[in-house]
Amino acid sequence: MNEIKPYDPSKHMKPWEGKRMTLNDYQEAATKTVNFHGCLGKNVDPRVEALIYCSLGLSGETGEVVENTKKFLRDDNGIDVAMDEKRKDKFLGELGDVLWYLSNLSNALGFTLEQVAEYNIHKLQKRYENKPEGPKNHKVVGGVWG
Repeated sequence: MNEIKPYDPSKHMKPWEGKRMTLNDYQEAATKTVNFHGCLGKNVDPRVEALIYCSLGLSGETGEVVENTKKFLRDDNGIDVAMDEKRKDKFLGELGDVLWYLSNLSNALGFTLEQVAEYNIHKLQKRYENKPEGPKNHKVVGGVWG
């Protein structure tokens, strides 16, 4: 099997050179790109509209991630080979779309992405705190779960 090289995000982050983007920075920037207001008509509460639109979009984009996984397995013989940069870029694009919908859905519900992340980690830590075996210990190898 070929060695998997760690992903280099610098080639995709030109507008943010020299600055680390936080989840909340991303959420603020993503909010400025919203273009779905009014898509359900004029008499719909904008929060309900965002909830519906972003939930549907999140589902669709998650499907695109799954589709890309299928193509990696089918077209790239994914079980036996390292992932090439073209396929990684497709995943990066789809994961970014997932993040956009998640960000705007969180915003519509009054949460920051950092609140969502912190809540989730706390929930997971509590889930495993009294289990002697703890969570399965996965390690990240070159950007891929090992």
